Amino acid sequence: MNGFKFLIICLLSVQTARSGAEVPRIDESVHFKRIGDAIIVVPVTLNGRGPFQFVLDTGTDSSIIDTRLAQQLGFNAVDQLTLSTAAGQKTVSRIFVQTASVGRALGRDMELLATNLDSVFPGSSVQGVLGQNFLQAFDLFLEYRKGIVTFLAPGAAVPIGGVHVPISLEHGRPALPWKISADRELRLLLDSGSSSLTVFRTDIPDFQRCILQTCRRTVTTSVSATSAFSGMMPTLVIGDACLHDVAVTYMAQPANGDEIDGMMPTALFNSVYINNHEHFAIVSGAAPSP
Repeated sequence: MNGFKFLIICLLSVQTARSGAEVPRIDESVHFKRIGDAIIVVPVTLNGRGPFQFVLDTGTDSSIIDTRLAQQLGFNAVDQLTLSTAAGQKTVSRIFVQTASVGRALGRDMELLATNLDSVFPGSSVQGVLGQNFLQAFDLFLEYRKGIVTFLAPGAAVPIGGVHVPISLEHGRPALPWKISADRELRLLLDSGSSSLTVFRTDIPDFQRCILQTCRRTVTTSVSATSAFSGMMPTLVIGDACLHDVAVTYMAQPANGDEIDGMMPTALFNSVYINNHEHFAIVSGAAPSP
């Protein structure tokens, strides 16, 4: 993955996930596609129709449907609201579906926000975004080398080694602690819908921000894209894992009331296990090429 040079373990003592016999799964493994080198796309069925191609996005609490697909399926809006994202705000329509599913992983009476996704995923087949209002009912295991996501029942264990990191749920979204000094931590969303490591502040020790026009780049989120400046972090510590020479994108703090300090794409790692119920994640390995 562009921008991430290597990953090492800072400490010799590394916690691993519980291991044991094969665990029961809500659904057999589901293969996903990728947009670029980061964003995951999975097949989603709505009210028994589909499947349709949706981005799997742990970094948003809402699920999204493209306006044209909503009209094609005859979904009627119940009202409108303002959706806040890292790239700004936009007005969207709100609908509800009786069922949404990925394989046998099923959600009922689910809210979807309808908006035009053309400008976010131009030239792709993406027709929606599956957010944490669906995903948080499960524990997730993302395997980038295999191109597989598994939805697990709460409490099920995955036989995986890696770096064990506590998470908090911010508006239902998993956030990792980012240790920037001996006595200071910030929080990064663990984001499967983000294309780059992004920070919302510059008061970070050793953060080297580039302010030249040639350093501008586009940050893509699940519902919008915006221009931002690039920079570099010599070292970034997540739990017991150290990331070195990390390319970072800087943009202004979104005006959405969050206390999140940035977004870390899950595609940075070979695999990511997110336990939404016991509030921890396990990250393993450096990012593979798509």
